[in-house]
Amino acid sequence: MRNKFVSLVIIFSILLSIISMNIASVKGTISTPYVEITPNVVNQNADYKIVFTINQSLPYLGKITVVFPIGTGIPCSSCNPYIPASSLSVNGVGCTQNGNGNTTSRTVDIYTPISLATGSQVTVFISRTARITTPPAEGTYTLQVYTSSETGLVTSQPFKIGKSQLSSPKVTLSNNITSRNSAYSLTFNAGSVYDLYEGVDSITVAFPKGTYAPPLIKGTSIIVNNVPVTKDSIISEENSITVPLPLNVSAGASITLQFTLDAGIKNPSESGIKTLFVSSSKDPTKVESAPYEIIDISNSATKILINPPSPEGNNGWYTSFPIVAFIPRLPSDSGAVVYYKIDQGDFLAFSTPFTIPEGMHTINYYTVNTNNETEPVQSKEIKVDTTSPTLEITEPQENAKIASKNCTIKGTISDISKTKLLVNGEEVNVSNPSFEITENLKEGLNTFSFICIDEAGNQTSRNLNITVSTKIPKIFISSPKDLSEIRENYVNISGTVDIPSTLTVNGDPVPVNDDGSFVYTLLLDNVEKGFFLIKIVATSPESGLSAARTVTVVYNPKPKEILVKLTIGSISALINENFTTLDSPPYIDPKTSRTLVPLRFIAEAFGAEVKWEAEFKTVTITLNNREIKLQIGNNTAYVDNEQKTLEQPPVIQNGRTMVPIRFIAEVFGATVNWDDTTKTIEITYPLP
Repeated sequence: MRNKFVSLVIIFSILLSIISMNIASVKGTISTPYVEITPNVVNQNADYKIVFTINQSLPYLGKITVVFPIGTGIPCSSCNPYIPASSLSVNGVGCTQNGNGNTTSRTVDIYTPISLATGSQVTVFISRTARITTPPAEGTYTLQVYTSSETGLVTSQPFKIGKSQLSSPKVTLSNNITSRNSAYSLTFNAGSVYDLYEGVDSITVAFPKGTYAPPLIKGTSIIVNNVPVTKDSIISEENSITVPLPLNVSAGASITLQFTLDAGIKNPSESGIKTLFVSSSKDPTKVESAPYEIIDISNSATKILINPPSPEGNNGWYTSFPIVAFIPRLPSDSGAVVYYKIDQGDFLAFSTPFTIPEGMHTINYYTVNTNNETEPVQSKEIKVDTTSPTLEITEPQENAKIASKNCTIKGTISDISKTKLLVNGEEVNVSNPSFEITENLKEGLNTFSFICIDEAGNQTSRNLNITVSTKIPKIFISSPKDLSEIRENYVNISGTVDIPSTLTVNGDPVPVNDDGSFVYTLLLDNVEKGFFLIKIVATSPESGLSAARTVTVVYNPKPKEILVKLTIGSISALINENFTTLDSPPYIDPKTSRTLVPLRFIAEAFGAEVKWEAEFKTVTITLNNREIKLQIGNNTAYVDNEQKTLEQPPVIQNGRTMVPIRFIAEVFGATVNWDDTTKTIEITYPLP
């Protein structure tokens, strides 16, 4: 049973929803109207502007019905139910047919002067000339609207209706010091509904507690919109002054009400934020003014403004140029003037902010107000130092390389009485602008950070890098060895150094390979025969330290030529002044008168190779890629396979082959000199 009952309830709910949807689709509704009322004040004939959107079209003379809230006055009766067409418009088009009003139902029917399509926005305007009055009570209201095409009542957005009152006044004082006479100027607007009339209406000002207003005030000391009050005297009661208007003022118009100094109004004796209240005979609601300040002059003084507000440096020093300005003793006193001077200068009237220069300065200043009251002179000390101290490192130079682990660093700083020097974060006592500091260094790179700080905190920094290296190169000489005999006019020197170094040999720079090896050829062209000293020096670029090695060689250069001296009939001979003994002496053939010399001796003295073939009795001589062949008893010889004819064939004498000396000269390119007196032969062979 329970389940059947639940099912019936669900079915019934669905049917109700369908019925509601169908009814809504038949009636139709417009969008929610937006309403503007001018003036939105109680009991007033007002303009009504009503805006909405239709969802179904309206034909020409279609009907729009407005249902007004309770309390709205509809000026119609059964005798005269019409609202004039001239007071009605739709979308800016004046209506062509009068509207119908109904006091009982608070409705007005408006007939459209144009057709309106579906989705159109509609603006209905009902002028205040229709004499529809707003409700008598303040509050938030709504109205309702429907059309002949969409008959569902739609409630508007809420709108407010209030009472007419003056706007909140702005108050200006000529003197806002406690217990001082002051002129008062009040600016505000009349209420939005009522016109105020000369001689009929009035404005009442209620001053705050403590304000003194004389019992009788001259009318000429009160001015409304530049027109003095015509009444001889105005009576004040309990700080309230009621001012009769000397001119007409339209609703909503601006009003400036002035009480001159002659009115004798005196400020309260207590300082603070004050307000007063205004009202009119037509708009009696008391409206509070904007706040204004009453100042106790004994508690006020000229303010000095410094930008930046606080010194950025140490010990009260500014490290930028501060900008100074002043606020008068009474900021609201527009006629007040601040006077100032810097140090011993003359007082000047302050007009624009100014900059304080470098140094220590005293600023003196005071205010003279509108009443010619002079404030006691105040002073402010300002210290400015924007210059960083000087710091120079004179010795050693940056990135210096030294071989000692003790180093004296020299430099200069500015005024030592106001500066301190930090080296690697530690303060160093400096008694002279030119300083010297001795530091113990470590092997390798040593970095020093110097910071010079003056009294204001300005800093100058310098960095110094010093590289210490005590490395000394070691030289290993591979060649030549000590006391080596050098025959050529040069000597090849080779060896190694153990660390990167620069190298010289007898002062000549020598390149060193990446692996430390070096090879150098030292020319000996101008060196005399005998002992010769070779000095090798290696220097470490890192430390600057050097090492030296010396090698002594014996220079015994090869001769540039071979000089052979022979004497006819003598077995003694000289080869470059070295004596030797011949197996067979040279001789002169008595038959041919030709001088014959021992072939092997001469050839080997010149450095030739000699081969003897006994079977054919031939001699083969090889010298400098030349081949010479001779045969005993044969005057034909072959030089590089080219046949040559000898003046006399070779012979064997004492077991040695003897040849004519002229042949030797031609074949070997030698020269022969003959000394007939000593019977001496000189054979000179130039070495290649």
